[in-house]
Amino acid sequence: MDKASLLQAFATYLDQSSGEASEDETKEIDLHTLFTEMAALRTEVRTESRQFKTALEEFHSYSTLLGENQRALEQSQRENRSLIEEQLQGELKELLLNLLEIYDRMAVGLESLNGFKPGLFGGKKALSFIGAMAEGQGITLRRIEQLLERQEVSAIPALGEKVNPRLMKVVEVVEKQGVDDGVVTAEYKKGFIWRQKLLRTAEVAVNKVSTAEG
Repeated sequence: MDKASLLQAFATYLDQSSGEASEDETKEIDLHTLFTEMAALRTEVRTESRQFKTALEEFHSYSTLLGENQRALEQSQRENRSLIEEQLQGELKELLLNLLEIYDRMAVGLESLNGFKPGLFGGKKALSFIGAMAEGQGITLRRIEQLLERQEVSAIPALGEKVNPRLMKVVEVVEKQGVDDGVVTAEYKKGFIWRQKLLRTAEVAVNKVSTAEG
């Protein structure tokens, strides 16, 4: 083989070697890029996973806080409602007590009217006038009684009953023969129950059996 042929063969070999090396480098570059992108993707997935977990924890925290606030609000509303109802009950009780005072005065007035006896110069006109007043006062008293009944107010039975310290206040002690010890002989002020609770204590006189009699 002459010199020219040798140079040509060597040049051909160099060209082939250069092409193969270039292809291998391209493959190495492509694999490196792929691994880099995969690593970046994995990092991004981890980051997003952490962010999602954080968001989920925050949502749970907010949900718990919202539930606590809702329960606190409902509790506050119940307490406020209870306070309002208690205040209204107190005002109504005061109103009923004032109404009972009016009832007492009117009952005494009616009793006086019914027991009225005209003098020598009273005549029929006086009786007619007193009778009309008594009738009107009686109607008013019955209306008050109906109002009290609608509010579940009832009188405490006292006269002839054994004294009940929880419901009655003894303002006088008497000694009557033929009456048992501790029995109510007179009622000076009626007592009342309101919705199964004591509204006003009765003021009564109670019999006491003397030692000599006993």
